[in-house]
Amino acid sequence: MLLALGACNASTDAVSRHNGLWAVPVSRHRVPPDLIAALKPVILGLAKRSPGVRKSNRGGWHSASSALLGASEPLRSALLAAAGDYVQRVSAAAAASGGARLTGEVRLRLLGVWANVNSQGHSNVAHTHPGLLSGALYVAPGTSRGGGTELCLSDPRYLPADEGESSWRRSCSSLEQLDSAGGVGLEGLLAGDLVLFPSWLQHHVPPHKGDELRISVSFNVAADVLDPSGPLRLRAEGSETLLQDAPELVEMVELFGSDAMHQSAPDKDRWPELTDWLEVDTSSEASPTEGADAPRRSRPPPTL
Repeated sequence: MLLALGACNASTDAVSRHNGLWAVPVSRHRVPPDLIAALKPVILGLAKRSPGVRKSNRGGWHSASSALLGASEPLRSALLAAAGDYVQRVSAAAAASGGARLTGEVRLRLLGVWANVNSQGHSNVAHTHPGLLSGALYVAPGTSRGGGTELCLSDPRYLPADEGESSWRRSCSSLEQLDSAGGVGLEGLLAGDLVLFPSWLQHHVPPHKGDELRISVSFNVAADVLDPSGPLRLRAEGSETLLQDAPELVEMVELFGSDAMHQSAPDKDRWPELTDWLEVDTSSEASPTEGADAPRRSRPPPTL
């Protein structure tokens, strides 16, 4: 079960409540195993044929940002359907707490879909993405002993602007407390887990400790408002039908809010523990932005 920092005693049964001021919604869906099984040989074959690129990755293999855009219609459909489910749930939660519900016809499109293959010691430094939503789909956690892999999410309000290269040294499970907030480690991520979060949310991947290859698919999603009137209607780019049949939702939580609450599906038995954060070296270079031909973005230093 994933807990939000500063809200360890929040009820996980509060499915529709939205009490966290400035909280960040993060969801986990589960993709069918047949899609995961089909993806693995495609990615490994691509890694053998392509030298890859260097972006946030330190070691390992990172495909071009558009490498998997046209590789699989089932993959494309699953990613966009999960993004649509995320948008609908966030809109419903806002409306339930007295806020405005999203309206109109909105088209969701993939800005980039790429693959990552990492061996022991390989990592990704802290970075952000372009677009509305970003996510990671885990094809292989990289360990034969179970336990899954991890992804670290950072609250930008508690991090120095020039955090960059120092992030790869941090493990999500050994972080010191910083004002009871700042970061959450998503641990125990297994094959088929799909994590979605806002594209601006800074994140990093600690050095891989597993004895097998860690394989994942990363992606960015953009949204275009086609018609602002009427109820919310979500469509995929190139499709005339509404988005439906999203992958199974395991859990949706609010992170880094003042009073974060949880939206949870029944399956909560293997989701990460709460972690704290580590004060970082402010002398490093600025965090990279990763995605499809995106300009580098830098956050301004914190102000008092």
